[in-house]
Amino acid sequence: MIVGGTLLFGVAPKGQILGQEVSDKTRLAIAEMLQAIEPAGHIPIQEIKVSAGRSLLILKAIPDSNFKPYLFKGRAYQRLGPATFEMSQEVLSRLVLERPENENHWERRRADGWEIEDLKASEIIRVAKLGIDARRIPSDVTLDPEELLRGAVFSMNASFNRHCD
Repeated sequence: MIVGGTLLFGVAPKGQILGQEVSDKTRLAIAEMLQAIEPAGHIPIQEIKVSAGRSLLILKAIPDSNFKPYLFKGRAYQRLGPATFEMSQEVLSRLVLERPENENHWERRRADGWEIEDLKASEIIRVAKLGIDARRIPSDVTLDPEELLRGAVFSMNASFNRHCD
């Protein structure tokens, strides 16, 4: 779950607000770091004066789950307790596949009006045999095209999606 976060500049490790000197060089360095985030996120920056020449900088990340995961300099990271680690390939792949845009792919849409008779039974059987040979489908599976499709991800809500055509 992506929840965003807040980054404070000018706070001591024990929590005292000390502020820091903030110059154009500081602002430029922060802007450059924010440019390294993909996709570009919404991260407003607030500057609060705490004493003469010292300010507290507050960066608040407001993530959009439609674009997760976010990358920094081409790498994905995740927070685990007090530490930040580079995200594993497995977690990264899962997050990319969970993007809402993936739910709207052409092949996942319902194929309304299509019946089993509209599909090539020989092609369904051929692909099933390839799956059996690759040990991705149990060898004792039926080779009845309709049963194959009903038992696979190709059907939903008693109708076929477009994987099947």
